[in-house]
Amino acid sequence: MQFYIKPQLFYYIKQGKLTMTTEQETLVGSLLNKGNRNCAAGLITGGEVVGVFNRGVNALWIDGGNQEAVLKLQTIKGELRQNRPVALTIGFERLVNLIDTNALTDEAKQFLDISGNLKSELGSLCFLRVPLKTEYIVRVPASSLNYEGGRVWIQSWDPYGHRWTEQFLRSIEGLGVEFPAVTSMNISGEPEIVDQDEGEEFCREHGIPLYLRDPRANSLLKGSYTIITLSERGIELTRDGNIPGRVIEKIIRSPLVTEGVRRSRYPQLEFPDSMFEGLSPKGVRIAALLYLTGKNPGSITGVLKRYRSFVE
Repeated sequence: MQFYIKPQLFYYIKQGKLTMTTEQETLVGSLLNKGNRNCAAGLITGGEVVGVFNRGVNALWIDGGNQEAVLKLQTIKGELRQNRPVALTIGFERLVNLIDTNALTDEAKQFLDISGNLKSELGSLCFLRVPLKTEYIVRVPASSLNYEGGRVWIQSWDPYGHRWTEQFLRSIEGLGVEFPAVTSMNISGEPEIVDQDEGEEFCREHGIPLYLRDPRANSLLKGSYTIITLSERGIELTRDGNIPGRVIEKIIRSPLVTEGVRRSRYPQLEFPDSMFEGLSPKGVRIAALLYLTGKNPGSITGVLKRYRSFVE
């Protein structure tokens, strides 16, 4: 395993758990390394908190259904974190089945019907926050439930389109974790940590056993993900994150309700409109993902227009 560790420390990984022969320290690995991802998955299965740099922001991952892990996370995040829900990281195809569509406007329902496959349009771009069907309240981890306005809400991020995190989550689910969950790496109330060196230091300070860096990350992309809410108000922009809501509007072909939106704490990338001209919703999404990797906008459009499914 290609971790950076002090030579005097010895680690043993057995049955998904990490045991150390000396006092706790933090392993540092790469999100791009399969062995490192598998080690992280094993730790999460064993009830640990793991740090990961996830496209513009540092994150803390846990098994949302493991109360021990939830308590560890609350301790790390501080007093302001108590009883606040964590976000799930399950596929949108699973999330759709949990939505109480009776609580949605016709516009939001139509969006779900027309999309057909949310993965291919919004995968890895944003969190979706939705009202939960009553029968699923006892099936979904209590750590992910938010009670507001007489309804129960959950939100999830689908990793589809972010190759390395997608494989990381497959490893977690392959070990039997039904509801992997995530939150930003910070003390609650403070800005999310967007620098990888600072993320590594945070993990060391808080006894987090493993931090996965992303050596290919675009350093210009900073901040937490956008949150879109489907509700009785329509399709809302709840938080404008590292991928601007106006890009999401180009995909769903509908304006977002922006009243009360939380603005990004960090400067957003520009995402020139010319890059999206003539592209289908799926094409817009792929163009945005390519732009996040640092590709030239002009070349992105030229390449995508060669494929029928990406053009209007």
